[in-house]
Amino acid sequence: MTDPDVIARDGMSIIVNTKAMTDMSRIFATPNTPDPVVWSVADRKQGISFTLKLSAPVTQKVRFDWWLAEQK
Repeated sequence: MTDPDVIARDGMSIIVNTKAMTDMSRIFATPNTPDPVVWSVADRKQGISFTLKLSAPVTQKVRFDWWLAEQK
């Protein structure tokens, strides 16, 4: 899935809303920006969302692709 341009309100995290999120979901997110972006999955809410926490604040929009894979 490709997200539209996203800028974190606090500059340090991005919340991705998706009903497909489960406790067994594996999250894959790839930045599509000219500048490097380093992040980790900081929060998971089953059936609601997941949050990516950035290692440094951003002031410009961050484009990225993401998808979930279900681990069984």
